[in-house]
Amino acid sequence: MEQNLRAKVVVVTGAAQGIGRAIATALSARGATVLVTDIDDEGGAETIDLIKELGGVASYAHCDVTRSEDMASTMDLAVERLGGLDVLVNNAGYEGDIRPIYDYDDEDFDQVLAITCRSVYLGTKYAGRLMRSLGKGGNIINIASVAGALGLENGVAYAAAKHGVLGITRTAALDLAQDNIRVNAVCPGIIRTRMADAPVAALGGASMAALADQIHPIGRIGEPSEVADLVVWLASDRSVFCTGADFKVDGGYSAR
Repeated sequence: MEQNLRAKVVVVTGAAQGIGRAIATALSARGATVLVTDIDDEGGAETIDLIKELGGVASYAHCDVTRSEDMASTMDLAVERLGGLDVLVNNAGYEGDIRPIYDYDDEDFDQVLAITCRSVYLGTKYAGRLMRSLGKGGNIINIASVAGALGLENGVAYAAAKHGVLGITRTAALDLAQDNIRVNAVCPGIIRTRMADAPVAALGGASMAALADQIHPIGRIGEPSEVADLVVWLASDRSVFCTGADFKVDGGYSAR
C-alpha cells in the first residue's frame, strides 16, 4: 500500500506556520485536499499559497479551536466545501509561560489548556460525530509532545495539556473503534519552530544548538518536515491497524 492520499479530505488546525504548515503541505503533496485552519488569517493564506504553488488543492477557514461552535462548523465546512472529512489533524497548540508551578499564572494555565488540550477534545468530538454519520470510517491524528509522557521543568501548563492530549487519544480510540475511526497521537521532541523557544527555555535557557546533544541523543534538533512525514504515514492506509497509540519523533529524547 502506498502513502497515496488522493480522494481524502483533511482538516489541519493551527496550520498557519511551523509544524501545522509542514503537515498541511506534506499531506497535499501526497494528493490530499486540505482545509487549512487557524486564527492567523495572513499565515493561513501563506500556507494556501505554498500548497497551490506546489500543485496541491487547499482551502482556508478561520477557526478558533477553543470555541465549540467554530470546531463544529469547521468539520461541517469540510463536507460542504470539499466533499467529505476523512482525516483530522489536531495540531493547534500554545506553549504558555515559562516559570515554576508555585509562580504560575492561573489565567495562563487555563489558556494553555484551552488551546492545547480542550481543542483536541472538541476537534475529536465533532470530527468523530461527523465521521460516524458519514459511515466511511476516518482518521484522527493528535499532535501531542514528549512533554505528554514526561515532566517539563517550568512548563506545568504545557505538560498538563499534552498529557491530556494522550488521554483523549487513547479514550477516543476506544470510543470510535467500532466505527472504523482510528485515533493516534504524534509526540515530537524539540522541533525547529518559533514555538520551540519556550520549551528550550524550560530546559535550561540555552540556544537550540547548545542543547541539541543534551535533548536528543541523535545530536540535533528535529525539523517540521520530519513530524509531517510521520503524520502522512498515519493518514495513509499503511497504518490501518494502528489506533490508540502514540508515536514519538524525538531523536531518542524519551529513551534516556
